[in-house]
Amino acid sequence: MKYHNRNVSNLNKLADNTKAAAFKWYQYCINNGIEVLIYETIRTVEQQREYVRKGASQTMRSYHLVGQALDFVPIQSNGTEDWNGYNKEPWASAIRYAKQIGFEWGGDWKGFVDSPHLQYNYKGYGTDTFGKGAQNVVTSPPSNDSVGVAYINGSNVNLRKGPGTGYGVIRQLGKGESYKVFGKSNGWLNLGGDQWIYNDPSYIRYTGGNVPTSSQSSNDGVGVVTIIADVLRVRTGPGTNYGIVKNVYQGEKYQSFGYKDGWYNVGGNQWVSGEYVTFIK
Repeated sequence: MKYHNRNVSNLNKLADNTKAAAFKWYQYCINNGIEVLIYETIRTVEQQREYVRKGASQTMRSYHLVGQALDFVPIQSNGTEDWNGYNKEPWASAIRYAKQIGFEWGGDWKGFVDSPHLQYNYKGYGTDTFGKGAQNVVTSPPSNDSVGVAYINGSNVNLRKGPGTGYGVIRQLGKGESYKVFGKSNGWLNLGGDQWIYNDPSYIRYTGGNVPTSSQSSNDGVGVVTIIADVLRVRTGPGTNYGIVKNVYQGEKYQSFGYKDGWYNVGGNQWVSGEYVTFIK
């Protein structure tokens, strides 16, 4: 990701719940090789007043002022900004995902269209908090060792948490979308992390060579996990609906004894989300 450090720095300025959602969206961009520049997040009153004066904004009631909005621009493969790229793939898929996880896109607005703008309404204007416990996940760019591209030719293609129909559905992919492929297992293609689609030629067109087997395909969860979130909740079961046991912190390592539905068992009834750890067998 060309602007990774700048993107992370700007995302860290957001309000708690908005920041958590924004990092989730940014991780989606990273996993799918979608280059973006997040050029603005929180904004001062003086800056907003200047935007209104110039006509770039229409009101002083901006979600940027309360840390609930970000502005981004698509970045082309040659590193240049594409201010007309919001409705093109793969950036259109990033916008669809942003809306799926609760963002409102300024490109959908009537009258004053603001395509760079994503805002997180949360419980309303100014309802988000600062420094009250939202987990900040510092993402890092993936290696450039993708081995092919999967083109989606069908509708409502299930993206799953593992290489099999027994794994939960993360979301559904749409016709015209395309994704980098990083590995395969038993006919399933890995799209980065715990994201898999079945390579059925009736609705997937895969271009690439012999794909190496991903380490996730044989992941029995026995190994060591390292916490990459600032603060991560340990729960009594493999899901956010289970009770909280305690908090663990960035850099800590734990023996892992099993893996289920994207969660690692770190002993007894103690589970951590695979989204916020690295795993080594």
